[in-house]
Amino acid sequence: LQALVDQYKDKLPEDEGGAALVADRIGYVHSVYYPSLPMLQREFGKRMMEMGMVLSAYDMFVSINMWCEAIDCLIVADRKHQAETLVKERLEASDTPTSTRPRLLCQLGDITGEKRWWQQAWEESDHRYARAMRSLGRGALQSGDRYEAIKCFKQSLEISPLKAGIWFSLGAMYLQVSQYQDAATAFTRALGVDDTDAQSWANLAAAYITMAQEKMNKDESSDSAQDVAQMRRDPAGMAYGARGLAVDLGRVETILDDDALLKDLVSLSVSTGKRRPAIELFETLSKLHGTNPVCHRCLAELADNDEEVAKQRVLQLRHLLPKIHDAKDLTCLKFELTELRDCMGVLVEECKKGLGNKGGLSMLVRSAVRKVNVKLQENGLSSRAEWTGLQNEIEGSSQEIVDLVKAKNKIVE
Repeated sequence: LQALVDQYKDKLPEDEGGAALVADRIGYVHSVYYPSLPMLQREFGKRMMEMGMVLSAYDMFVSINMWCEAIDCLIVADRKHQAETLVKERLEASDTPTSTRPRLLCQLGDITGEKRWWQQAWEESDHRYARAMRSLGRGALQSGDRYEAIKCFKQSLEISPLKAGIWFSLGAMYLQVSQYQDAATAFTRALGVDDTDAQSWANLAAAYITMAQEKMNKDESSDSAQDVAQMRRDPAGMAYGARGLAVDLGRVETILDDDALLKDLVSLSVSTGKRRPAIELFETLSKLHGTNPVCHRCLAELADNDEEVAKQRVLQLRHLLPKIHDAKDLTCLKFELTELRDCMGVLVEECKKGLGNKGGLSMLVRSAVRKVNVKLQENGLSSRAEWTGLQNEIEGSSQEIVDLVKAKNKIVE
C-alpha cells in the first residue's frame, strides 16, 4: 500500500516513449478501476491502525481531513486530552458537515464518559444515528440500569438490526431480569445474523432450559428440553456458556449439576416415548464431559437394549472412581457412593443376562471396592453404620459380579 501511495508522487519521464497519448488513455479511466489517492491513503491509514501504528495512522488521516478516524487514533493512543480538543475544534468548525456531527458528539461522549453528548448526538441526528443509542445503552449497563440498557438497545436495533453483538447484549440483559422468552428471541435474532456464534447458542440453550424448569406442565418441560437439544450447533460453546451463565446469574441450573432436572427429563422422555432428543443431548454432553458419570447414567436409563445399558453402566462405573477419590466433603462422597451402589446393582442384573467381562469388569469392580475402603478409612468413616451399610452393599455387588463373570467365562471356554 505504501508503494501504491508513493506512485502517485512519481513524475512521468520527459520522454514517454511508446506510451499512449493522454487523450487516448483518459477514455479508459472509468473502465479500468484504480483507486484514487485519498482512498488509498484511507486504506493505508486503517492498515497502520490495525498493526498498532496509531500515531502514523493519525498523521495519515489528518493529511486527508478524515477527522473522525484521526480522533479514533488519538483515543487508542490514550491521548484523550488531545482527542477532546480536536473533537471540540471540529464541532465548532464551519466546514464540518452536519452528517458528521453525531459521530463527533459520540466520540466526545466516549472520551468524557458524559451521556449528554450521546443524547445530543441522538437528537441532532433526528433519532437516526444508532451508534448514539448503543452508547447510551452501554452507559446504562455500566451504571447498573438494566432496564434503561434494554430500552436503548431495542431502539438502536430498530434502526440497525444487523448488529449481532447488540442482540447478544440485549439477550444477556433479558436473562438478568428473568425475561427468558424475550432473551430467547434476542439470541435467535443474533444467530440470524451470525449462526456460528457459540455463546449465542449457549445462552439460547440456557434460556430454554430455564423456561423448561419454570413450567408447571411436565409435557411442556419435556418439549423445551427437546428444543434445547435440537437447537444446539456448537455444543462445546453451549455447555460452557450455560455453565457460565449459571455462575454469573446465580439462578440458572445447568443440566449436569441439577440431578432432579436430569431425573425428570429422563423419566418424561421414557414415559412419553420421546427418547431420541434426550439421547442426542446426553451423547453430546458425554463428548464434552466424557469423565462425568452422570451422562452415562442417563444414557443407560434411556437405553432400550441390555447391551447399551451394560456399556453405559460400565462407563459410569469407570468415571465414578475418580469422583469418589476427589470428593471434598461428606455430602459429595455420599452421593457418589450411592451412585456407585446403584450402578453396581444394575450391573449385577446385566451380568445375570450374560454381560460377561466387558471392559475388564471384574478388575474394575475390585478396584472400586479398594478405593471405597481407602476413602472411608481416610475420613474415619469405616466404623460408622450409615457408611458401612453402603460399603457392604458395594462389596456384595462386587463379589456377585466377579462370580457371575467367572461363571460366564467358564461356560464360554
